[in-house]
Amino acid sequence: MHDRYLSDPLDDLLQRAGLSPVKVDMALERLARLWRPTVLKPGHVYLRQIRERTDINVVGISRRYRRLLVEIEQFKDKQLLWRYHERSRSDCAFACAGQIPHTVGDALLGQPLRTLVVPTPAIGAVTIDSLSRDRDGWLDLKVTPEWRYF
Repeated sequence: MHDRYLSDPLDDLLQRAGLSPVKVDMALERLARLWRPTVLKPGHVYLRQIRERTDINVVGISRRYRRLLVEIEQFKDKQLLWRYHERSRSDCAFACAGQIPHTVGDALLGQPLRTLVVPTPAIGAVTIDSLSRDRDGWLDLKVTPEWRYF
């Protein structure tokens, strides 16, 4: 398979866990050959390895249109701290609890996420495209990570 991609946040997690994107992609390919959804779900050996070595709770790694996509939910004391979800190259979201003034929120557009919060170094480098607030006091951000070939 040629021209496969992954985001910098996923690449960082895989490197820190001692995994290669090719190994993860091969595991997804095995699922596809068995006519199963191409998603590594909680309990998969690779997701456990990432959790053990990085303390980051990866909920799933999937593949769509030659891209490896990651979904992360980070908890502390059984409470959700933040969530990062890649749905496609152009649809990535980050959510966290917090209140910031509208003027500060508007100034964050185009800035790296680390100006607001640093969940992991690579996720902190993604660019904030838009920011909204929901009724529960959560900040919902549309973000853009860098993508690379593997």
